[in-house]
Amino acid sequence: MKGLGLRVTAVVIFLLAFAATNVGSFLLGRAMVEHTVVPWEETRVFYAQIVESRGEGSFLVEGMDANDVNHRGRFTFSVEEDTSLVWRGVALSLEDLEAGHRVAVTYTGPVAESEPAQIFQVLQLEVLEDEL
Repeated sequence: MKGLGLRVTAVVIFLLAFAATNVGSFLLGRAMVEHTVVPWEETRVFYAQIVESRGEGSFLVEGMDANDVNHRGRFTFSVEEDTSLVWRGVALSLEDLEAGHRVAVTYTGPVAESEPAQIFQVLQLEVLEDEL
């Protein structure tokens, strides 16, 4: 009977230590993750056509006439790891994006007024085509 009590105690101690380790790891990981939430008021969206893919996630696009005057020219940007690439709610890869695709570009932050203009932080690129 005494051996059974020791085994139960050992199992309970093991389970408590295991649970404490998991909770500690979760909290540590959560604290280390950088949360970058951009308020919608700080984002801008414009419609463009991909002119060319410049490799490694870099694109040259031409703004469409439906945009305001500030978004009708040529823009370059790079798609980063955290940039959302979507078509009809389905995630895409860089290989799915081709010259000629019409896209909605959602971005935040400054735009360098060069030729072509440079967007530094693209949040989402949504393909507007009926078919891919």
